Amino acid sequence: MKPFLLLLSAVALISLAGKNKHDVVRKKQVGPPGTLLLHGNLYMDETEITNFSWLEYLYWLKRAPGENSMKTYEKALPDTSVWGETTTLEQQYLRHPVYRNYPVVGVSQQQAQDYCAWRTDRVKELFAIQDSIGKKNRGAYRRFANFTYRLPTEKEWEMAALAGLDSTQFSYGFESLTTKKGGNILNTHDKAGHGDADASADRTYDTYFGKPNKYGYYNMIGNVAEMVEEEGIAKGGSWSHQTNESEVVQQINYTAPKNWLGFRCICEIIEE
Repeated sequence: MKPFLLLLSAVALISLAGKNKHDVVRKKQVGPPGTLLLHGNLYMDETEITNFSWLEYLYWLKRAPGENSMKTYEKALPDTSVWGETTTLEQQYLRHPVYRNYPVVGVSQQQAQDYCAWRTDRVKELFAIQDSIGKKNRGAYRRFANFTYRLPTEKEWEMAALAGLDSTQFSYGFESLTTKKGGNILNTHDKAGHGDADASADRTYDTYFGKPNKYGYYNMIGNVAEMVEEEGIAKGGSWSHQTNESEVVQQINYTAPKNWLGFRCICEIIEE
């Protein structure tokens, strides 16, 4: 492997293997980099994929060898026009440091799937490098012989969002939608999470906004709606949707990238 790819592979794990806030509490359930146990052989990202992770992906693509690398890079660029030409977010949201931990938006389902495939390769590459130099991982995440990152199915997404609760009684995957101090925990259009019931959301928030559900996942409801494996279907509502549009079992349809649409990956263990 060329030296620059070794370096990029190491860099790639800065965010892919970043320390989860729940490493201590859920240490036995932390799986491949960036994920927490969902069920059986399935692990899901703790948060939505961030701008920082996407920029890291773009950085790698742009510098990868091969005559098609630039075309691949350009193909992966998000559509920033989803914010509208009259807003500063079109110019700043993806690349300004203040938004680095906000969810990436403006990407299509195919772009999200391409990212999942790239991420799978980079994590496997890291493990191979560690093995080649005799370094066995002793970090918080578990290593597996074979796995793949992909978009979750609608059923898998709902399982993660409900976190063991009954959807007929707890339609948002929480027993309460307010904090102990009375603030809102969802970034939906009519809640906005400011602790002010009259506030309205006008954009995304940090991916660690609010509180996690009982499985440790943040913003399954609100912030950005999340693409699933089934084409044209998103789940969970967003900053642009009313809370009553964002129940776990509801579907949101889309046909193109949106400023309210993002995703998170699920990691399926194929072989231990």
